[in-house]
Amino acid sequence: MELIIDENLSLKEIQQSFTATFPYLKIEFYETNNNLFEVSVKKNPLDKNLILKNIRSLESFGALSISPEEKVVDVERNFFEIYGLNVQIFRRSANLWLQTTATDNWTLEHQNEIGKESLKHEHAEILDFELTDNE
Repeated sequence: MELIIDENLSLKEIQQSFTATFPYLKIEFYETNNNLFEVSVKKNPLDKNLILKNIRSLESFGALSISPEEKVVDVERNFFEIYGLNVQIFRRSANLWLQTTATDNWTLEHQNEIGKESLKHEHAEILDFELTDNE
């Protein structure tokens, strides 16, 4: 499945579409850029109600296509190069959201699958704890 990011969408709508396509990943938008394999600063997130075309710093127009085979680093770079926006992709890890900084070279599909697997392990550990606790 391919995700199309249209410039008329709000950041919140982009986030919702992204997570609907990749349910174990999320995307966040920031005021400042982070370098490859560098953690984003949580204190600079952009307002989720902003419309993409109103906040882009580059004068490109149109939609951005995101496919499962793309690497995280490429998606983040495309947002910056096409719209001038700083984004960071996060992966679900049990009950936490981890920035993918150390694994930016993995594809979205692989990141999403790892996030899905982390929930299976979390549920297995809870079930094991409950069984052990009741004995």
